[in-house]
Amino acid sequence: METTVIISPQQQRVIALILIAFPFFSLMAIFIFFIDSQIDRHKQAAFFARKLAYERAIASRTRDWRENLFELRTSPQWQSLFVPQKKKDKGATVGLVLVAGGKIQQSSTHRMETAGAVEIDEHVVFSSTTQQLAEILYALRASHPLFVIRYFSVKSLLEKNEALGDTANILQIELIVAEFEHP
Repeated sequence: METTVIISPQQQRVIALILIAFPFFSLMAIFIFFIDSQIDRHKQAAFFARKLAYERAIASRTRDWRENLFELRTSPQWQSLFVPQKKKDKGATVGLVLVAGGKIQQSSTHRMETAGAVEIDEHVVFSSTTQQLAEILYALRASHPLFVIRYFSVKSLLEKNEALGDTANILQIELIVAEFEHP
């Protein structure tokens, strides 16, 4: 027993349109996918071309930058920022504390190699008044323009001043100062 399917003329037209349209839409989808991938490749190529041009421009200027850096490092203004080489045995901060009238309780100096220079860390624990601390910090800034305060701690201590018979507010300061020896 065979069954025959009868398709109306209207259904035949729809099937014919689908069979005609399917290859067209398939080709369009492939074409759009191809064009989209090519656009992405061109965008990526343009990005890398800009990046390459930028890096070439930087590379072409390195000689000028090296010359400028050499001029800067040999200038007297640059040289004055650093501690003279091998002359930093005793801490300059300790001397400034003593000149200002502070009382040293503990001090140490540590030297270490860093990127192209020698870093000198001074660890000083001392007691002073607020005025003396201000003098020490001003003197440190004036005499050593290139220094970094790595650690700074202030505690208030009340001390009895026997000569005056009153109580004075004395500060206990722990200070770590880093300076750099000329490379």
